[in-house]
Amino acid sequence: MDNILGFLLGLAGAVLVKLSVNKDISRWIRYPLIALVCLLFVSVITMVFYFGFALYSEEPLGSATLCLLGLFLLVGAVMYVRSLYRTKG
Repeated sequence: MDNILGFLLGLAGAVLVKLSVNKDISRWIRYPLIALVCLLFVSVITMVFYFGFALYSEEPLGSATLCLLGLFLLVGAVMYVRSLYRTKG
């Protein structure tokens, strides 16, 4: 059941990204989709940073690893969103 739910959520995320990039869809639909995609990225990255900082007192190495992972996710998400929504020309 968990695999099916993960597949459906991944599929919904991919559809959201493809719809938000499509210029044929009205702005009134695309802009909230863009906000939703960005909110999804921000929430996951914030969760990784939160667990990294919360774990610091018990496991400093794990905390540093999670913070480094959060930093890589942040840079990767910014590059991905920039490549998606950059206008050509």
